[in-house]
Amino acid sequence: MMTTTFEVHVEGELAPRTLHSLRCTHRVAEAQTMVRIEATPSELIALLKTCCERGATIESIVRVDRT
Repeated sequence: MMTTTFEVHVEGELAPRTLHSLRCTHRVAEAQTMVRIEATPSELIALLKTCCERGATIESIVRVDRT
C-alpha cells in the first residue's frame, strides 16, 4: 500500500518512549509536538489512536505535498 507523509500537531509534549514507538521524526515547538510520519491510512489511524490513548489532544493533521 502506498504511504503518504503527514504532519500531526499535538497539544503538549509526547513522551520520548511514545515517539520512539511511532518511528517518526518530531520536534517540540513551545507547547506543541509536531510529528512527521510517512504512513498508510491505517498507520495514521494507529498514530492518532496512540496519541489519544496517552491523553494528547490532536490540534491538526496536515498532508505534506511531496513536490
